[in-house]
Parts: sequence; structure tokens; C-alpha cells
Amino acid sequence: VEINSSLLVLGKCITSLVEQRGHVPYYESKLTMLLKAALGGDSRTIALVTGSLDHRNADQTLQALRFGEQCSMITNHTRMAMSSVGEALAAIDQALKVCTHSMTSLENRGKSHLPSYRKLVTRFQQLSAKRSELDSVQTGLQDLKLSGERH
Repeated sequence: VEINSSLLVLGKCITSLVEQRGHVPYYESKLTMLLKAALGGDSRTIALVTGSLDHRNADQTLQALRFGEQCSMITNHTRMAMSSVGEALAAIDQALKVCTHSMTSLENRGKSHLPSYRKLVTRFQQLSAKRSELDSVQTGLQDLKLSGERH
């Protein structure tokens, strides 16, 4: 009985999302509370619907297809905060400074042959690659923002 009521509330949530109502009843069941981020959040969600070719299961197959069609009408809008990219870049820059300082310190003491130095070099390379990747993301976001302002 609890599964059926959870599925009923799931249907209500999906209908509310499709009709873009102000209130979506996520908190009416445990299932929809768990699925809240997937249904109405910033995520990409896939609903896999199965059916049967057997005529004895035609009603269930038809209901499943209707449910899948209703799910396909949900549109989520992603939002990305520019400050989060900036904060990530600042954190990477700080880690790169620490890494550079540690490598310089080891080099000045003639300890560049140690495994810890090689680990620092590897870490520096990884951080630099991540920094470049985030730079491209930030540039792409700025370009999107500018093109959106022009329209």
C-alpha cells in the first residue's frame, strides 16, 4: 500500500512540474523526498519505462507509456553561480602557491631527488591542468552571459 501511495505522489509531483505549478508536493512521501533533486533540481534525469507486448499486460504498458510521456515533459533549468568558479580558481591558485613554495624549498636544500618532490611536481601539474580547465569554463560562461545580454 505504501508503494502505491508513493507512486501516486510521484505522479502528482510530475504533473505539478509539467504544469509549472508553484507548489510541488515532494514532502508527501519518502520516495519523492529522495527524488526531489533529480526531479526539480539542476540535474539531468532519465526515466526508463518498460512495457510488454503481451496483450494481457496492455493496460499496464499503456499506463507506463503515459507516465514516461509525462516525465519527458519536465524541463529543468540549470543554474551555475559564477562565484563558485571564481572560488574554485582562488582555491587552486592558493594550492599552486603552496606547491611552488614547497618545491622551491626542497630545491634550495638539494632535495629534489626525493619521492615527495616528485609527488609535488605531479600535484602541481594536476592543479595546473585543472586551473586551465576552469579558466576555459569561466571564459565560456562569460561568453554565454555576454551573448545572452545582446539578445
